[in-house]
Amino acid sequence: MANPKKHVHKYKRMKVGKAKAYSIYRCFQPGCTHYIAEEHIINRFSACWACDQTFLITYKLIKVKPICEECRAARKADNKAKPIEGFSLEDMLANVAAKDAEEEAGDDE
Repeated sequence: MANPKKHVHKYKRMKVGKAKAYSIYRCFQPGCTHYIAEEHIINRFSACWACDQTFLITYKLIKVKPICEECRAARKADNKAKPIEGFSLEDMLANVAAKDAEEEAGDDE
């Protein structure tokens, strides 16, 4: 039986059907049996899988486990390349130029 208390759904995409070709979003809150077709998930409120804050699902945020804009931005910032200590762009370019010069000198011989 469904939980009688109202809650914000926490959706997760599930593949159903014989060929697993049809997508639905099911609520994973304890005691909730709610599910909705993928084409109807846009502009619905959901709990974020990372921080549990309520947010509005948009085309940009629709994923297997939808997360809010703030958590998405934080993940992108964490995944950006970090500079290597002791190396600068100028040093790297100078090394590449030196290697190219050595290869050209080796081709002339």
